[in-house]
Amino acid sequence: MSKVEFWSDQGCSTRVELREGQSLLEGLLSAGQKIPNSCRAGLCHACLMRATSDSVIPSAAQLGLSKLQCQQHMLLACQCFPQQALSVSLPEHDDDWLGTVSGLRKYNDQVLELSLKVDGHWQAGQHVLLWRDEVHARPYSIASRCDADKQIVLHIKRHRQGLVSDWCHDQLAIGDTVGLSKPEGHCCYPRDDGSAELILVATGTGLAPLYGVLLEAFAQGHEGNISLYIGETNVKSFYLIEELLELADSHSNLSVHLVLSESGVAVPSKWPLLVGELASLVVEKHPRLRGVKVFLCGNPRMVEELTKRCFFAGARRGDILSDAFVSAVQTPQVED
Repeated sequence: MSKVEFWSDQGCSTRVELREGQSLLEGLLSAGQKIPNSCRAGLCHACLMRATSDSVIPSAAQLGLSKLQCQQHMLLACQCFPQQALSVSLPEHDDDWLGTVSGLRKYNDQVLELSLKVDGHWQAGQHVLLWRDEVHARPYSIASRCDADKQIVLHIKRHRQGLVSDWCHDQLAIGDTVGLSKPEGHCCYPRDDGSAELILVATGTGLAPLYGVLLEAFAQGHEGNISLYIGETNVKSFYLIEELLELADSHSNLSVHLVLSESGVAVPSKWPLLVGELASLVVEKHPRLRGVKVFLCGNPRMVEELTKRCFFAGARRGDILSDAFVSAVQTPQVED
């Protein structure tokens, strides 16, 4: 067993013994500590903690963190399986942002557009943690450019028993103030090559960061061809289609493709519909991807599958940018 000492914000310490194979997060939650968490896959960073300088941090607990975060002895509790004694605390959130709700728009029964007025800088396609309270948070990708309006736009999908998503859909009102982490992530428009071909592939609200990338690309005068593929299993799940088709009408280098896995579904005649398996269709239409920049956002299985297939089709690893959307683990502490 590994022994952990947890220091609360009040300066009180609690000692916890971790069972074999039990993560730091699981051990602290089992001991009754309120530790923010969500995906438990090392992606959302809601469970970020700080260790003392003399603690030995497992390398896997710092995968995905910045160099500065590692230097500050930060770790991801859900990925931390210590072999030695560890002393940890929750980090201070003095650098977090406050956002004022400035817009609420329902795209459909499942997806809400949440607009927040903030004072800070971000890049379209990055993600933030949206805090409901001191414990419950959920990561959402940014679908808007950082311009003079300073409006961060998030696409909030309602999840069954989702504490954060239900709160956004049912309780937030114009003028409310919410907490946000500082933006992170690299799924952003590459400003170094305005002539490169871009392929954007999304499922669900994976469209959010890619919509932001599109807006940034056109604002920067991108000249290369851009192909956007949106995959859904239900035609009612598509959203933002009119706006996307208007973008395609005004930018000749943009093509939009809506992909359904089954045929025989009635859709508006002007919708550019494809029927088939999303990953296969993308690779079939783009068999040679050397020099192409690929963005993959949404279902983790789709992201993993297309990452492999795009690499074997010639795309360099550095040219494949991805953001896998993992649902929160359903527990009494966090549900979303």
